[in-house]
Amino acid sequence: MIEEFPKPNLTPGKNIENKMLISFSEKEAEILIPNLSLQLRGDHSKEFSIKLEKETINLEKGKIYTQYAVFDKETDKMLSISKELEQYKDLPEKEKLAKVLDILRKNIQYPYKKDIENLKTTNPDLVKWIEESKMLSSGWSPINLSDTFEKGYGICGNLSLAYLYLVEKVGLEGVILYGDEIVNINRTDNNEPLFKLTEVGQRAYSHFWCEIKLSNGEWIPVDPSTKLIGDEKGIEDFKKANYVGRPIMLPAEVNINEGLDCPIRINFLPGEKSVEAICVINKPTPPKKDFVPYNGECKLHIIIPLEKEIDLKLKIKDVYEVE
Repeated sequence: MIEEFPKPNLTPGKNIENKMLISFSEKEAEILIPNLSLQLRGDHSKEFSIKLEKETINLEKGKIYTQYAVFDKETDKMLSISKELEQYKDLPEKEKLAKVLDILRKNIQYPYKKDIENLKTTNPDLVKWIEESKMLSSGWSPINLSDTFEKGYGICGNLSLAYLYLVEKVGLEGVILYGDEIVNINRTDNNEPLFKLTEVGQRAYSHFWCEIKLSNGEWIPVDPSTKLIGDEKGIEDFKKANYVGRPIMLPAEVNINEGLDCPIRINFLPGEKSVEAICVINKPTPPKKDFVPYNGECKLHIIIPLEKEIDLKLKIKDVYEVE
């Protein structure tokens, strides 16, 4: 049985009818569609909008972030760097972001191929570790946060986890976002390409970055890999480069009657606090099979399980039928 939750504040003319809303909370909503009719292949229900708000995460030891960055333990080096950051605790929050980024990138580098070639003569053991970690290939392997700090190298997911770890030391929290539609641009601050491995105008590789929540509720994008901060000056570069972000693993489940489907996609624009995910109910049928019409009641159940909230947390703020 589904627990009865308090009804949300319904806005007349916008939200779904009371009789359609069975339960509602920040982590769960259930909707009843009493007379769903799908008569032909390609038919779908009216559009539903699920308004979701992102929330910061608290890093936990033992968890895997970005699917390959593991927060395993804190080493003496990590604690030493954290202590160095104590001098910035009383700075304005936006200044803290830049200080943390500077210290992070002084200690952890991105493994560009030309740098790896130079390391082959000076530190072959480090090169062996980088190659065995598969961070330069498409087949990601888990990499411990402690190793990222100790070895001094990491790619976007490692750098994002490391940045969140350090920014917590100055009293801030955030999330990690993933995007695969970023386009390389020339930066506004120095007119140099934002990404070094892609031509300007071309789509960049799949990428992770952070967004940090300030005490006033404002979200600031920070890309530790490109050293770009989305403050008053940098936010336009995030928008121009199409930093449209989502969790790489959707921390939400959509359950529906057998044979029906209601895909949901979440995309946050740079600095965006909340997003409206539009979804429709349809009846997927393989091309070579006959379509069987659907007539009757349908229940749409949206759940945000705690165990799936890894790189970011979500709250359900509203559910309504799009007119």
